Amino acid sequence: MTGVQTCALPISGLLLDSGGLIEKTDRQSQLKFEVFLYSLKRLGYDAAGLTAAEWRLLREELDIDPKDRPTLICSNMPAKERKQFGAKEFLEKSILRNGHKLKTLTLALCMPGQDADKLNLQEPVVAVKKILAAQSIPADKVSEGTLVVVMLAGSDEQLV
Repeated sequence: MTGVQTCALPISGLLLDSGGLIEKTDRQSQLKFEVFLYSLKRLGYDAAGLTAAEWRLLREELDIDPKDRPTLICSNMPAKERKQFGAKEFLEKSILRNGHKLKTLTLALCMPGQDADKLNLQEPVVAVKKILAAQSIPADKVSEGTLVVVMLAGSDEQLV
């Protein structure tokens, strides 16, 4: 499969996009990216992850007010860099599922690579384990009471 792949995940009140909104960083793609971010906000998305190229584009080329975009998450980006972007490490949200309140913890990972050198990204697995430990959620077994959603802004090849 070629082209940009995004995954929107609706879970009874949790609307997320894993990223990969654009493929190139030319001017037309920049305009598309701005419209995508603006649209996700207007459509009520809770959060979105981005690819390294999109983070770089957001930093170097675009001037989008954080109130005009959805909450952006990068769980493996250091706090200093996240602050520069106005991004969060994770998103916590309680939702109703089958009449029961369920706590969700959403993480978004950006794959280290060519465009990620200026982002100082941590290895994804290390970052996830650190966040889960801080939330008292075991990384090696099923946790009751919290739905953990991990999104990846990257390609299928990067998962292997």
